[in-house]
Amino acid sequence: MKADRKTGSPVTIDQVLSFGVEEEFLLADTTSRFAVPRAAEVLEKARVQLGEHAEHEFYATQVEFTTVPCMTAEALRTALARARQIGATAALANGCLLVPSATAVLTRHPLPVTPDPRYETLARRYRSTISRIRSEPSGCHVHLGTLEREEALLLGNHLRPWLPTLQALCVNSPFAAGEYRHCDSWRYVECQAWPTVEPAPTLDEAGYEVLARSLTTQGPLLDRKMIYWYSRPSEPIRRWKCASPTPIPIWTWCCCMRCSCEAWRRRCWPRPGTGGRGRTSSTPC
Repeated sequence: MKADRKTGSPVTIDQVLSFGVEEEFLLADTTSRFAVPRAAEVLEKARVQLGEHAEHEFYATQVEFTTVPCMTAEALRTALARARQIGATAALANGCLLVPSATAVLTRHPLPVTPDPRYETLARRYRSTISRIRSEPSGCHVHLGTLEREEALLLGNHLRPWLPTLQALCVNSPFAAGEYRHCDSWRYVECQAWPTVEPAPTLDEAGYEVLARSLTTQGPLLDRKMIYWYSRPSEPIRRWKCASPTPIPIWTWCCCMRCSCEAWRRRCWPRPGTGGRGRTSSTPC
C-alpha cells in the first residue's frame, strides 16, 4: 500500500478512477450552415447554468463545455447530456447550431481567432502553421483519475501502443471547408501542422520534466499547454484526447478507456501488503 503525497492517507487499487470530459463544438449559422464567430454570445447565455464549465476555444467559432469528475458511467452520461442541451439552447438563441464535428464542413477565411491574450500570441507566433489550416478542428479531452505525475506516465506508457487505435475509433471528419477530403479524419491531417501532435513518448517522471522543459525553453512550444501528445499528464489529472460525433460514442469511448486502465491497474499496480512498486513502465503486462 502506498500513501497519498498530499494527505498521507493510504491509497489502494480499490479506488476507482474518476473520469470527466471536455468537448469542443462548432457554431454553425442556422440558415447558411457556415461556421460563425458567436462564441461570446453563446457562452454568455450558457454560463448562466454551466458557469466556469462553459469556455472559449482558440477560434471564435467554437465553444467548449466540461463536466465535473464523475465516478459512474451514468453520472458522466447525465453530465454530458446536460451540457450539450444547455449549449444547444444557448446557440439556438443566438441564431446558430451547436455542431459536434471534428472539422467545420463550411467555413470562411481567415479563421477568426478568439480575442484572448494567449490565443493572440499563438496566432502571431505560429502564423505560418495557422495559415495552412483550412477549417476549425474540434476535439475532446477525457480526464482520467487524480493520479500523481509518475503514476499517470506509467499508465500512459502501458497504453501508448493502443493510442492510435483509440484515436481511430473516434474519427468523424471526412468533410472540411466545403470539400470531401478522401480520408476519415481530416482533423488528424490538419493537426499534424502543430508540434507534438503524436503518440506520447515513453517517459518516466524525470524524463518528462526534462523533455517538457526543453520543448518550452529551447523548442517550439509556447508553454506546457501546447504539449499535444495523445495522452499526457495534466496536473493533477490524467488527460486523453479523442474526437467524437454523438453522446453515445464519446460516453462509450470513455467507459472503454476507464475499463482498460482499471484492468491494467489491477494486474500491475502495487497491491496492499506487497511493499513493492509493481511492474515498471518498460515492462509489459
